[in-house]
Amino acid sequence: MIGALANPTLDLYNAEGGLLQSNDDFNSNRDAGVIGGFGLAVMSVYESGLYFEGAPGNFTAVMKGANGSSGVGLVEIYGVD
Repeated sequence: MIGALANPTLDLYNAEGGLLQSNDDFNSNRDAGVIGGFGLAVMSVYESGLYFEGAPGNFTAVMKGANGSSGVGLVEIYGVD
């Protein structure tokens, strides 16, 4: 059985495959304070989080393990006001 992904990275792509944002380690995120302000800060500094403000459309979120690590991960997406 594979355990939780200990150090995930998160990438967000637009419909054309262009990378919009990327994050590895939550506190390195330029929007960590904004995310925390919505009460959505992550539990571990090794987790990833993104704040994206843009027009509605099709996007792809890709989570993978930093340095090729493996494990089980969860991506959550919230609409905030």
